[in-house]
Amino acid sequence: DTATLGTYTVTYDVVDQAGNVAIEQRTVDVVSDAIAPTIPNFSPSPGDYMTHQIVTISSSDIGSGLDKIYYTIDGSDPDKTKIEYINPITVGKDTVIKAIAYDKSGNASGIATAIFGIAPTISAETSTSASSSSVIITWLTDDPSTSRVIYDTVSHADVSTAPNYGYTNSTIETDSLAMVTSHSVVLSGLTAETTYYYRTVSHGSPEAVSGEKSFVTTAVVVSGGGNGSSGDGHHRHKKDKKKSKSSFPIITAGLFSGAAAVAGVDTQTQDDVISDNGTPQGQEIGQTEENKINNEMQNQKSPLWPWVVGTLVLVGVTTFLRRRK
Repeated sequence: DTATLGTYTVTYDVVDQAGNVAIEQRTVDVVSDAIAPTIPNFSPSPGDYMTHQIVTISSSDIGSGLDKIYYTIDGSDPDKTKIEYINPITVGKDTVIKAIAYDKSGNASGIATAIFGIAPTISAETSTSASSSSVIITWLTDDPSTSRVIYDTVSHADVSTAPNYGYTNSTIETDSLAMVTSHSVVLSGLTAETTYYYRTVSHGSPEAVSGEKSFVTTAVVVSGGGNGSSGDGHHRHKKDKKKSKSSFPIITAGLFSGAAAVAGVDTQTQDDVISDNGTPQGQEIGQTEENKINNEMQNQKSPLWPWVVGTLVLVGVTTFLRRRK
């Protein structure tokens, strides 16, 4: 029973065409295949790459021969229940590949781990909401990655060395803990009416730098002051508060004979505000009110009967006193 490990002698007869007979004996050692396949190998070698990679996995066995290779890309350990390697693997983003080989005797190799870092692909860079001192830069990546913008007032056709690649300014790197595919960075402290050149920078493992783009900040918007326009459309200039005497009297007529009282308005404090026609609004209001009162006075003539009655009474009293004398 050669299924049992050990040494066996095999005897067999050999007869040639002439009828000659020879008895041969051979010794056969039946041993177990305890040699495992080699640990899987990856090509290209694991590492960081700027573009997508096509990865192949290989192994060998000097015993019973190589049977199959299995692999994972989810971080778990491979075995015969995982993905069987048949065709090369396309790696388009940061990926960890683990692989194991089996020979025909069922021996398993050790687990090989390969880490591939692929730079994200940057697209759709735009500058929005530009003002005199700030702008918002947005872009997309095909793989979750960080967010950073390098910028300058001078164009850099070719990039130099990291981290700023020749640009004077850089924002801080964000989204490093929770990487994103939709990026937004605000540039602030900019100079008005200036052209800026920028590149977006994102990385998962290797860093990707976009092509150069530009934007122009707007002019400073002046509001208020001598030339500014207020919310109601009037140009206004505020002066110090001062005392202003109203220029109009309030006239009241009584029912007593010839009685009239004239009273001035108390002094009041108000802001002297210049209107569009250049006249202080306080003065303008006063003039308007004065005209209104004078018009009312003209329209309301005092009746003569109080004067007539008063005169008659005076004449009657005088006559009465004279007669008594």
